[in-house]
Amino acid sequence: MKDYSLKFYGAALVLLLVAAFGCKRTVQERQFEFKATNYFPNSGKAGTLITIEGQGFDTDIRNYSASVSGAAAEVVSATSSFLVVRSPAGATSGKLNVSYRGKGYEIGEYIYQALSVQHISPNRGPAGANIRIRGEGFGSVGQPAKVSMNGNAATIISLTDTLIIVMVPAKTASGPVTVTVDGQSSSGPVFKVMAMGDLSPATGGKGTKVLVKGSGFDTDVSKNQVFFNGKAAQVLEAKEEQLTVLAPDGVETGNLTATVDGVSLPGPVFTVVPPPTISVVSPMSGPAGTEMTITGAGFSEIAGETKVMINDKEIVLTSVTKTVIKLIIPGNTGTGKVKVVVNDQAAEGPTFTDQALGIFQTDPEGGLPGTEVTIFGTGFSVTPSDNQVFFNGVAAAVASSSATELKVKVPAGATTGTIKVQVNGKEAVAPKIFAIEGVYSLTTSLSANVSAITVGLNGEIYATDPVLHQVLKISTSGAVALFAGSPGGQSGNQDGAGTSATFNSPVGITADRHGNLFVVESAGNVRKITPGGMVSTFKTAVVFAGGAIASDGNNNLYVMGLPNNFSGITRISPAGDVQYLFDFFDPDNRVGIDAAGIVYASDNNATGKSAIGVGSGDRRIGSSPGFADGDYGTALFAEVHSLLVNSKNQLLVADYGNNALRSVDLGSKTVTTIFKADKGFADGPMGVVRFGELTDLALGDGDRLYILDRVNRAIRVVVY
Repeated sequence: MKDYSLKFYGAALVLLLVAAFGCKRTVQERQFEFKATNYFPNSGKAGTLITIEGQGFDTDIRNYSASVSGAAAEVVSATSSFLVVRSPAGATSGKLNVSYRGKGYEIGEYIYQALSVQHISPNRGPAGANIRIRGEGFGSVGQPAKVSMNGNAATIISLTDTLIIVMVPAKTASGPVTVTVDGQSSSGPVFKVMAMGDLSPATGGKGTKVLVKGSGFDTDVSKNQVFFNGKAAQVLEAKEEQLTVLAPDGVETGNLTATVDGVSLPGPVFTVVPPPTISVVSPMSGPAGTEMTITGAGFSEIAGETKVMINDKEIVLTSVTKTVIKLIIPGNTGTGKVKVVVNDQAAEGPTFTDQALGIFQTDPEGGLPGTEVTIFGTGFSVTPSDNQVFFNGVAAAVASSSATELKVKVPAGATTGTIKVQVNGKEAVAPKIFAIEGVYSLTTSLSANVSAITVGLNGEIYATDPVLHQVLKISTSGAVALFAGSPGGQSGNQDGAGTSATFNSPVGITADRHGNLFVVESAGNVRKITPGGMVSTFKTAVVFAGGAIASDGNNNLYVMGLPNNFSGITRISPAGDVQYLFDFFDPDNRVGIDAAGIVYASDNNATGKSAIGVGSGDRRIGSSPGFADGDYGTALFAEVHSLLVNSKNQLLVADYGNNALRSVDLGSKTVTTIFKADKGFADGPMGVVRFGELTDLALGDGDRLYILDRVNRAIRVVVY
């Protein structure tokens, strides 16, 4: 036991000695980086303390030696960032050198003279601030002393032989303070100018990470405060020349300000913009190498400010505008959401599927059943039957196919919705909704005299012919027949059944909720026709000269004409009570009435107005003739004719002068265009239709819209 104990303790002692020796070597061999960045003053007398700034200094002064022009200088103290040396007596002006562990470093020139800049206070501040410069030799028997900061002249406020107070010049940057007296110059410590510069980015919103460029910031995060239009922001990182901050909740457009060590600094404007939006991603599936186009709003064209992620993987962009982003699918993204991030504000789009099958676009993007549609994409089968196409769930037969194109016809029964293609178990979705919309003709067999139309209880159309003094009936299949009035076209005022009755130039027609027709004649009489065809006189001489007629949901009639020698609107209750409303200028044009009973009428007068008057006529939609969508104040029309209000609280406008069908959303008070047609005749999608003119409008069940196109002797049906 005794021998083993001695051996154990001996071994332990050896290990301790080795460990101690190893530790000693580690301490002795520890290396420091000596990197000097500045020194001051650069002149003075023997005994003047010279401070050398830098980083990575060894704090053991025994490892240093210093000299001025070869004369040994005392190393007074050392920290990790400052080394203080005393200028030696008996030396001459020359190089200031430092040796650390035998390696020499040239610091700069040191001049023996009476002039010496030794200290400044404070060592940072904004333009216009006062600083104190301490040293020696500032007095002069000749020219007064001059002070510059980084080469820019500073205004001297007061001066003694050892103290100068100056104002920081307006246009300067951080740099050494230099005093010049009687031809001698001395540079002291660096003064750090505090200023805020540009923002990157300069736009964004809550959560946007903003780089604030400038100078003189404190590297201690807690000593910098930043405000966005008065709201405090979180400082994430601080360097002398930049701060990284986070735009706060409730951020509003306005100037940034910063407070650094109690000093307030004004900054530039940060503009709050809404997050980006994504409207279309095309394609929503596809293989590597496919070009993706993202359309939307709020994208930034500044490099690096717009980013796109697919399944949380950032994708390199090929081009960016304010509304369109283009990129190439790199492959191996997996399936996941498409996201657009602009200055830390994000928009999430549809899911992208990483596969061989994809749809780029359809042409056209809307149409009626029977319309031929070309689907462009990738990964289709060249065998037509291998491709399955669905319009909002309704199957369509594929007429022809290639690897990149399919030709199909919109199937009967299709409704507005997505187009999907299925090939070999994979499915691709078209980037845009396919709208079942367009125009087709119910009939083209009317006379050129027809002036107005309305819809009956069973979807049939009734029309007035003021030249032949007849009321016509157009069936749901488009067949035209005489409903009431003289078969020979004679005028008169005879009541009676159907063709035994006569009319005197019937110009306007409407229907009430019970299916009764009301016809206004040019002489101002209002005639009533029951659903069975019995004609009677409802009111005589309601207006001086008859025009259009309309009805509301309460079966009130609104007759346009010249009552009491003014151009306006006369309301007739179901009981026959007459009330004159207000002036308007177009007695031939149908008015629209909304569910609240507000009347909308066209105003195309000789003073150049082309507008829609609302209510009492003191409100207007539009102003001078023209064509523009927008709000009530900016929208423009050109000779408004017929008006109707549908069940969606939309005012439909026959914009005769622009040959356009317009829609006014009465809730949001905005005007949009459903179609703007060239002159002529063509049915089809909204983008290709042609009209001779938009003469009158009528609404059927389900807001089915009928347009009288008198030039083409047609009644056109609009699906929208």
